Amino acid sequence: MKRSITACFLAAVLLLPTLALAQKNVYGGTGGVRFKVNRAGSFALYDKDFTTQLDRASIIVALDSAHVFDYQEDANYLTSSPILSSVGKADTVATALFDNSWVLPSPPPDVQVVENAYAWKKDSIVLVDYALTNTSAAPYAVHVGMGCVPAPSETYGGETVAYDTTAKMAYFFREGEAPYIGVKLLGQNPTSFHVLDWDAYSPADPSSDAATDSTRWRMTALPGFDAPLVGGVNGSFFNLNFGIQTLGSRSSVSYTLAYLYSTSLAGLRKMSDSADVRYAALMAASAVKNAYGGTGAVAFKLNRAGSLTIYGADGQMQLSRASILVAQDSAHVFDYEEDAYYLMTAPALSVGGAADTVAEALFDNTWKVPPSPPDVRVLAQVHAWKNDPFVLVDYTVTNYSITANTVRIGMGCVPAPSETYGGETVAYDTTKKMAYFFRQGETPYIGVKVIGQNPSSFHALDWDVYSPTDPSNDVATDSTRWRMTALPGFDAPLVAGVNGSFCNLNFGTQALDAKSSVAYTVAYMVSSSLAGLRAVSDSALARFNGPTDVRQVSSNVPGQFALAQNYPNPFNPSSTIEYTIMKGSQVTLKVYNMLGQEVSTLVSERLAPGRYTSRFDGSKLASGVYFYRLTAGTFVQTKQMVLIK
Repeated sequence: MKRSITACFLAAVLLLPTLALAQKNVYGGTGGVRFKVNRAGSFALYDKDFTTQLDRASIIVALDSAHVFDYQEDANYLTSSPILSSVGKADTVATALFDNSWVLPSPPPDVQVVENAYAWKKDSIVLVDYALTNTSAAPYAVHVGMGCVPAPSETYGGETVAYDTTAKMAYFFREGEAPYIGVKLLGQNPTSFHVLDWDAYSPADPSSDAATDSTRWRMTALPGFDAPLVGGVNGSFFNLNFGIQTLGSRSSVSYTLAYLYSTSLAGLRKMSDSADVRYAALMAASAVKNAYGGTGAVAFKLNRAGSLTIYGADGQMQLSRASILVAQDSAHVFDYEEDAYYLMTAPALSVGGAADTVAEALFDNTWKVPPSPPDVRVLAQVHAWKNDPFVLVDYTVTNYSITANTVRIGMGCVPAPSETYGGETVAYDTTKKMAYFFRQGETPYIGVKVIGQNPSSFHALDWDVYSPTDPSNDVATDSTRWRMTALPGFDAPLVAGVNGSFCNLNFGTQALDAKSSVAYTVAYMVSSSLAGLRAVSDSALARFNGPTDVRQVSSNVPGQFALAQNYPNPFNPSSTIEYTIMKGSQVTLKVYNMLGQEVSTLVSERLAPGRYTSRFDGSKLASGVYFYRLTAGTFVQTKQMVLIK
């Protein structure tokens, strides 16, 4: 069973460097409480001192006694990490998307869950909504509930778990200790509450899905409200249940839970009233459709369905839209105009993650039943650093169908230099292998470059040629997009007519197995000349590759070889590693993940005696434990560090 206090889990990981760190998390807080959202849907609640109080809360969807969707054996992440955002309906929003598509075919119930955790400053409440979608072709009648593992004061055992009929919430505490933790279903009354001693809940063979499913089915589907239970030495497990729900194919249902922290039952009841007020405000808040960010030299807007707009330092639009195109054939092209639909109600915007600013949007075409081919899902991640005249955007394209597919992928762009359509020159620069556009006599030059590979083709059309008479006709527009994405060659420069232009920078043909993914990184650049764009192109490539600088801080000859602990540790996203070289040696300093795979080479050169520092940038890596190893001649030393995003 997946049950672990965070501190204990990390300690175990540090002792077992050969194990994979399977759980990737984001952390947020309010000042009154803190929380963790795991990319596969587990939620944990801490007090303000980061002491665990609720070890895990995870949704349970029970079809029958042999088929239950749960965190332990079924839930698998659909984004490489959960998303922590400063944009949305609260001061902090954390998002995870998960399903059981890692099994082919997906076992029933074939469901997908979007989990959003909302936190407001100074609250001792976190609200979490769970949007549950039946992704199968058949309807389901399922029992839905929330399974919880109490851990008041970061300890299992001896806690009292009960249901409060006054506030209609589950709660737990340990006699003589201050923390009281509540779990409340908002907007409706729970249908049942069941609690078991951990030794009764956890079967002899926890890897047996059939054994655990039968227990979870009973706890989710049976009626009634159990009497209080005092957990044995290994603790307890309880379910707060939402009732039976009939879901048609591709239909959804949402539930919102409040996780509460106080020092008494009376305090929890008062907190419960505050949660109801927060919930009403949350339901009334309109969804945020766009996330805005920038570097000071360039700004961007990311739409929740994947459209990217680029602005200059003065806030004037330069690129009206950039959106990914995935073309299967002339009648089937996934594009922003007719296909892309958001999977997160708002795009995410965070500060201090993989870059100074990170924005993310997740979108697909599942609003169509069945989704029209190509059935793909795209994660767009915008990375912006202070003062840079560019942003880097990662596009991860996943074939979400159950069969392999071969597609052509490209980036479609609508130029708008100086916030105007028409008269712009759109061209391809063979020197830096980038598309660019400008208007004669004006200063803005805008470039689009795929990083890490050469583009396969570039095509530009006058807007009146590109845009059909009936733009809502998907067949007509798809045939044009297919040709622009699939045809080889690099077009000559085009001067747009009065209505502007459309251009494609293409990445080539990609064969995708079922559920497999491919990723591309695109730089969007702004300058005042073509020469300036070429220089920015080099800077964007350097940013993509990341820094691997070596700095000598002392030339004094040390008495030994040594590798110091990195600082800061934990870190986000960069840290400094210091080491001493006793005599001139060939030196390597490498970073490895928990699987022993090399993720970065910081040093690979001959160094003179002295004391050195190297900076490690983890902005492109997931949260977790990493190891860094110094080799200098016959000297080898390894230390561990923790990246927390």
